[in-house]
Amino acid sequence: MTLLLMGVAIGLAVTAPLGPVNILVIRNAIRRGFGVAFLVGLEAADVRYAAAADRRLRLRC
Repeated sequence: MTLLLMGVAIGLAVTAPLGPVNILVIRNAIRRGFGVAFLVGLEAADVRYAAAADRRLRLRC
């Protein structure tokens, strides 16, 4: 069972993209707790979706 958990942890560590937003979320999780990091992650996702929608609307006009 320990080998399986190690494999899952290594797999997640390798496949997780470490962009600037993800590093910000990780830093907030370490410093301020999970709740604040969760809200920062939600806000970052909201901004990404808004930017993608804006780009799509500009292409149609």
